[in-house]
Amino acid sequence: IESATGAARTIPGIRPVFIDWAPGSNILAVNTTGGMNELAEINPADGAARTVSARKSLIAAKWLNPPDTIILLSSEIDRYSIGTFTTYRLTVSDHGEEKVFFNLESYLPTREKDFDAVSGWTYAGIRPVHDTVLTPEFHQPPRMESFTFFKTVDPLIDEETLLVKFNDDRYSVPSSWSPDGSRLAVTDARGLLIILDPNQPGNILPVNHDISGKYPAWNPQGSQIYLGGWLLRSDGAVLGQIVSDDFNSIGVWSPDGTRLAVIAGTDLLSFDGF
Repeated sequence: IESATGAARTIPGIRPVFIDWAPGSNILAVNTTGGMNELAEINPADGAARTVSARKSLIAAKWLNPPDTIILLSSEIDRYSIGTFTTYRLTVSDHGEEKVFFNLESYLPTREKDFDAVSGWTYAGIRPVHDTVLTPEFHQPPRMESFTFFKTVDPLIDEETLLVKFNDDRYSVPSSWSPDGSRLAVTDARGLLIILDPNQPGNILPVNHDISGKYPAWNPQGSQIYLGGWLLRSDGAVLGQIVSDDFNSIGVWSPDGTRLAVIAGTDLLSFDGF
């Protein structure tokens, strides 16, 4: 979609569960096809797609050093009578050579089939400046409030660092990095936007009480945040609506901040001209 004119063109054959822009013009997309999750590299100019990898447990991928180094996120879910065990695995793929650098087995006290266990792991991706990967870790202590530890792991030395604790009873909390990697945009259980600062962990208040959504997406070149079809500033000021109210829509900015790809339902929308 061209922002200035509204002209739109359909990219055929793409029904993504995950997307990420390359520093160039291409998009990484994870599509579900034939019981497998297939990672494809797409040229939005002509719709051409190239398969990069395929595996059943693959749920997301992020560029670490394009075009050759990619971080792959896989998740396996096993349900038992006492609850659900989820494995999160991070792999670095460099010129086709793969190495697992992080593995977390987590117990989640639920037997529901469609609960959200992965959204908090997918879109925050690589921390700017630091080149580390977010590893949100859910905890539900007995007779205490549930919380998530936001941590990061360095793919080069496999070292994990604790950033901030966020009280929330969701198993997975979506988030997005600020351009300098110093803050995290998250949403609370109502979908309201919150800015977390690891240097001020007690300062946790919604910055806007009118706009809600599930997945915040912070423009890597400025203060714009996409949330639920709307554009906000990080101080909560509303800039406008670009997608009709869609609480669950997912936005991913291009590295130069001029383009925005949005998953809305089964549609992939690509906005240009920011």
